[in-house]
Amino acid sequence: MAHNSSTGANNTAPEERIVLFQNYMDWEGAAGINYRQKMEEEKGRKEKALKGPISSNDISSRQPRGVAARKVTLPYSTAKRRVNQWNEAHNNGEDVFRGLSKKTGAKSKLTDDHTVFIFEKIHEQPTISCNDVTNLLCQHFKGLDITSRAVNEHMFRQLAARDDDINILQRYESVSAWIALGINFFSECIFIDEAGFNRNMHRSQGWPEVGSPCKITMETKGPNISILGAITAHGVITLSRREACAPTKKRKANDPASKKGTTSSDFMEFIEQVLTNIEAYDLPYRYLVMDNAAIHKTIDVKDWVTERGFEIIYLPPYSSFLNPIKEFWSKLKDVVNKDSASVRLNTKLSDRIKRASEYIFREDCQAWIKHSLTFWDRCLAGEKGL
Repeated sequence: MAHNSSTGANNTAPEERIVLFQNYMDWEGAAGINYRQKMEEEKGRKEKALKGPISSNDISSRQPRGVAARKVTLPYSTAKRRVNQWNEAHNNGEDVFRGLSKKTGAKSKLTDDHTVFIFEKIHEQPTISCNDVTNLLCQHFKGLDITSRAVNEHMFRQLAARDDDINILQRYESVSAWIALGINFFSECIFIDEAGFNRNMHRSQGWPEVGSPCKITMETKGPNISILGAITAHGVITLSRREACAPTKKRKANDPASKKGTTSSDFMEFIEQVLTNIEAYDLPYRYLVMDNAAIHKTIDVKDWVTERGFEIIYLPPYSSFLNPIKEFWSKLKDVVNKDSASVRLNTKLSDRIKRASEYIFREDCQAWIKHSLTFWDRCLAGEKGL
């Protein structure tokens, strides 16, 4: 059975405003209950496996000390002394694992934009090597300096987190809630996100002369620009630029150019632009779809959106594929990179981005939204590797 959603009449609306997608009412019944029970049973099994064999915090209750001593290749007397020390420390409430906790290392250089780029390359070429991914990553994001080992560790952590049982369950619950509320991504939602651009973005490949390699010389450092964007089935609603100046070793305390990144105030200003455009053209959208970034979840942002008569939908963690604006950023950056004339003329990055946005059409946005809807089935099925 298909579920249809349509919007009210509007002169600026696209001709096709109806989206067909499967009615998941069966998941509200037995199938949904079975899936939830399966997740709870799996969680209980893991907890039992961890807690079952140990009936006491006293090490001596686990197994004979002689067996334990042989397993760790210690003399019985030494093993006995250490066990007694451990039990005594535990009974006194001391930290028996002092010094064994995992030390936190340096903050990862890779952001969400890097992660999305990595998964796009893996999706395009599943057999790609980690070294190749690292090279493509450094070519695409100018100024990034990272080893293939660090990229490999990041990929492993992200893949593990994306397929974590808790995140899979959160996707199921989110999509189920959207369907129960009758939320239609195609006709009711505004998709919002932020992406970073660098002045030196350009193609990393070119045409060489016969017998000589292609040489592309560009500066490796330059100011970054953060772009906040909003798209709907009508097309691009708003793009807002926020320049993030490269930090310097010495600067004045009151230097206004020292600002870096997008703040909650910037985001509220952007939301005001989006909602004003929506109301000015009398568009039917009422939900703002965005990820769980800190600047998206401030009390001021939530109150401001509610006062304007709109609602916010926060996507579940590690589920960027549910936000069609990710595809928008991919195409926009691709067009910016391929604008060789602007690169030669050293055109301002903001102008290059504005020009590239003219190549984003309504049909593109509609296709990206429809593509994001194809993941709803897979989220409800608890599929991994999304």
